[in-house]
This record gives sequence, structure tokens and C-alpha cells, in this order.
Amino acid sequence: MHDDLILYSCIGLGSQKAHSIRQHDKVSLAIPPYQDWEHIRGLSMAGNAALVHDADKTEHVADLLLFHFPQLRQLINANTAPPWPGLVFARITPSVISILNYELGFGHTDLFEVT
Repeated sequence: MHDDLILYSCIGLGSQKAHSIRQHDKVSLAIPPYQDWEHIRGLSMAGNAALVHDADKTEHVADLLLFHFPQLRQLINANTAPPWPGLVFARITPSVISILNYELGFGHTDLFEVT
């Protein structure tokens, strides 16, 4: 989910991802929806990540999550504070965004620096 260009992900509190973010905030990610090799279209990004610890920010991100995935309301205990036991939100601030479009040629990428 996102809030403008800031991305959020829900990850396991004790996961390798959470541990890696605590040690080093540089991250890369890809969102490559495609059906076959010649039709790859998606996003690739590099940026900085941080775990969300602030209660107000955590509540805001949980609201975003529940807005995008309302079916989660049925799975969580309404009395449990977000991000729910064993989970934490990661905030990802992109610094470089690549738009991939292999339909324009193999490996075609438009690169944008985020300032």
C-alpha cells in the first residue's frame, strides 16, 4: 500500500527482512506484473526503509491497509492494536524508480530519480 510515493509493507517482526532493515536501511524492490517475458511491464525501485514504531503512524498505515483490503477486518481481532502481534510495518521511501516496459524492446527502462 502507499501514501503518495511512500510505500508500506507489513512484515514479520522477527523476519529476516525486519532484521535487515534494522541493520541497513537501503532496499530494492520490484513490482513486475506480466504474463510472459516479452510483455514485462512493472516497476523497480531503490530507496530507504525504516520500521514504523510511532503509534499514530502505525494506526494511519493500518487504516490504509484496511481500506485497500477490507476483508482483513474479518480476520483480525478488533481489540488487538495494529499491526497485530508478530507484525510490523516497514516504510519505504523510494530514491530511484525504474519503469520497465519490455513491449518497447527487451530491457527497456525509463529511470526517474526521486528528490
